[in-house]
Amino acid sequence: MIIKKSKMLVLLLCLLVGLSAYFTNQGDSFFRYIKYLIFPIFLILSFFGQKIKISSLMKKNMILYSFLILFSFCYNVLYGNITTRFLEEVLLIMLPILTIIVFLGIVKIKLNIVIKSLFIIYIIVFVINNIYLLGDVGNLVSSFAEALKTSTFPTESWLAFPFGIFTIFFILEKETKYSILSSFIFLLCFKRITILGVFVSLVLFWFFYKRKKIGFSKNRTFLYFISLNITLLVILFNFINGNLSDLILKYTGLSANHFTQGRFRIYNDTLSYFSQHRLLGNGLGSTHIFLKSNFNNIHFLHSDILKLIVEFGIIPFSIWMLYFFRINILNKKSIPLLIFLNILFLSDNVFIYFDTLFLFYLVMSKYYIDQYSEELYSKS
Repeated sequence: MIIKKSKMLVLLLCLLVGLSAYFTNQGDSFFRYIKYLIFPIFLILSFFGQKIKISSLMKKNMILYSFLILFSFCYNVLYGNITTRFLEEVLLIMLPILTIIVFLGIVKIKLNIVIKSLFIIYIIVFVINNIYLLGDVGNLVSSFAEALKTSTFPTESWLAFPFGIFTIFFILEKETKYSILSSFIFLLCFKRITILGVFVSLVLFWFFYKRKKIGFSKNRTFLYFISLNITLLVILFNFINGNLSDLILKYTGLSANHFTQGRFRIYNDTLSYFSQHRLLGNGLGSTHIFLKSNFNNIHFLHSDILKLIVEFGIIPFSIWMLYFFRINILNKKSIPLLIFLNILFLSDNVFIYFDTLFLFYLVMSKYYIDQYSEELYSKS
């Protein structure tokens, strides 16, 4: 009876995610917000079951963000920086975590099945939205190399973010058929930063844990991630200061602003505007309000790292960076996913993308459960 109920709940989840993904691809349709109803729907359903047990992994993530949000709220109330967008950002950050907590609390089924079910739904959505373009796959493949330079591709889609996670997951799980299919769709979704992220994450994983056969150490891996983020920050601020412009022009023939689709100017203008409160932040949503007021059709900063530094402040950002990785480094398999997400944080907005973060926490929860089960088995 529990299994049947869980299967129905997984189908409900897939329906809501699928409808939201489909309408997101249709533009500004109201129905794309269906995904934000998953949490309240499953929360209501949880009242008719057993008490929800929260895993240590999700509890720690929830506490981390709750602390950062509360601190940001109190600090910015003093300076009158609180806006309705602040509350919207809080929901966007917390909903993936809360949804995972409630979902795992009432659905008693292997997470591998849930992940594969969502994978199939996303494929269906991608095919429906690109049915005419997929009839000429040869032309798509031939234009792929040029698209790496121009970042323009007929089937380009935000679905590259979840498919990047699917691709890494299935490769690590050695699910050959799923890996091939996911990789193919992922490349067709075409986002340069996601292609770079998947490539770098898998290469680093292979080099350190397969080729060199280095044993897993949480402390050592944590130091690697801190070093990676320091490196990313150095790259980001060198880019903003124009130190990489000549290099970009030399190898692409494009200006830094053109190659990064306007990010160069946006980053410079944003940092110039938010020159105050750099240590403790300007409030969640402040960059969104600034960009919406000063740029046409640009509402997001396209760099979560820069967004967190500006909105949370340098000190809270440092706390987030330290504890986010400390919490979510679970085992070897968690490392490529964290590298992938970390690279996305450099040049995109996935920090508030429900689909990407929900899937990320779902996969991480699977790894946590697997690890917890192994520890119990070894102790018995």
